[in-house]
Amino acid sequence: MRISLIFFILFFLPFVNASEVDPHKEYRVALVIGNSAYPDAPLKNPINDAKKIAASLRKAGFQVILGRNLDRESILAKAEEFKTLLEKADTGLFYFAGHGLQYKGDNFLVPIDARFYESDDIPHEALSTNTILDKMDEVANAVNIVILDACRNNPFSFSTALDGENRGLKRKDQKNKTPKTAKEKNITGLARINAPAGSFVAYATAPGQVAEDGQGDNGMYTQYLLQYIKQPDLPIEQVFKKVRINVVRDTRGKQVPWENSALLGDFYFIQSKISKPKIVRPKTQQIAQIKPEPWTDPEFAKIKAGCFIMGSPFGEEARQNNELDHEICLSQDFLIGKYEVTQAQWKAIMGKNPAYFKGCGKDCPVEQVSWNEVQRFIQQLNQQSTGVKYRLPTEAEWEYAARSGTQTSTYIGDLEKEGANNAPELDRIAWYSGNAGVEYKGGKYCEDWEDKQYDAIRCGTHPVGKKEPNAWGLYDILGNVLEWTADGYGAYSSRIKRDPKGKKSRFKVVRGGDWSSALEFNRAASRAKFKATTRLNNLGFRLVKIQ
Repeated sequence: MRISLIFFILFFLPFVNASEVDPHKEYRVALVIGNSAYPDAPLKNPINDAKKIAASLRKAGFQVILGRNLDRESILAKAEEFKTLLEKADTGLFYFAGHGLQYKGDNFLVPIDARFYESDDIPHEALSTNTILDKMDEVANAVNIVILDACRNNPFSFSTALDGENRGLKRKDQKNKTPKTAKEKNITGLARINAPAGSFVAYATAPGQVAEDGQGDNGMYTQYLLQYIKQPDLPIEQVFKKVRINVVRDTRGKQVPWENSALLGDFYFIQSKISKPKIVRPKTQQIAQIKPEPWTDPEFAKIKAGCFIMGSPFGEEARQNNELDHEICLSQDFLIGKYEVTQAQWKAIMGKNPAYFKGCGKDCPVEQVSWNEVQRFIQQLNQQSTGVKYRLPTEAEWEYAARSGTQTSTYIGDLEKEGANNAPELDRIAWYSGNAGVEYKGGKYCEDWEDKQYDAIRCGTHPVGKKEPNAWGLYDILGNVLEWTADGYGAYSSRIKRDPKGKKSRFKVVRGGDWSSALEFNRAASRAKFKATTRLNNLGFRLVKIQ
């Protein structure tokens, strides 16, 4: 059980399950908090605001963590949960509705259990916005959005008797007077946040100013935000501009929402599927059939028939229980691709590129393709090919080719690791969790992976053929992406077999390790199973050519 648990932790956690993520969109996560039940100054709308914002964000493709009426410890717990999701995400969003204030230049969100008797209580009782923002900044996602509907008037002038007319709290005897002392002024509203690259920060009102809770079911600011974030094809800047126009109009200029943007690209809450315009031609004009880009046949290595010991011996480091060693004989020579199928090759046949790591480039392995989709790819490829056909390798063919005459854990020997993600010798032949750092847009967060061979903030796939091949000329047979095989998953038999094929099963065998896995899984004998419908950003394939 311990081995199985280690396998799950190391193998399945580093990448995103494509069943939870649309591969054609970025993975979006959000933390939404609404606090209304302040004992001395309750608010009417934040709970409603948070619930409706959460629902709208879910419709926009966000995975949402929703918190309502949270004390300080609960907010911290939600923040940790949020960070875990952020580490897998491309876009992070934080929304807070409730009481907020600034103190000594920092912004603080007020939990429902906060008690203030003097200004020095603020950092201990309230929660600095940096608690959330730092977690977003650490992960360094492409887009970070912060929405603070908490820009309220003088929140606490250090009295337990508080007024709840506005979301900002004030002294009971202060009413709507402007704070007069410098001590009071420095906590009015919220302070400006200097947004780092890739971020967008929105306030319900300008820095240092105040906002109202609203008379309806939602705060005035959120009321319009809900209206415009559901409009398709509206850039985020236009969303908040429209919100601002309406709030300024309704408050007669007393409340002016404000944003600070450092986005490096376009962001849309919702995008419609824009179809290509139809081309209308005269009936007499012959319409040429649109053909895909020409397929360029990849290089194949010829593998001679032979026998070998499939699986791993007892005592091999990181051996799994599903690797029973047994003799296998392959009676026919076969041709197997020297390289994993690339993004360009997939697009040439299927017309689109489903890869998560598009930023890696056309010569990088295609991934996020299910076993079923690979079968459709092969079918279309075979239909347009003349004289040759293609298929996936069987599991036995794959391992025989990967071993290339060796019987050690990798084709360069039994390797040792120096840390969880540090196996220096593996660096020669594979892109794995210790060396898969990337600088292109869209890499997955990996900065906190322990003991990496090289420091990296983002990791992902690399162009094929850049590492040392095995003796039979196969590149990336370990590492870069896992590879589908033709076989259904099942336990090995101890009997000698000739040309074995896997069991019929909805689970298919994958082999070869990948960019997100450690030395343990970048071994010739390592095997795993996935449903034929599974699509992952570390799962691709290579072909066998039939002549």
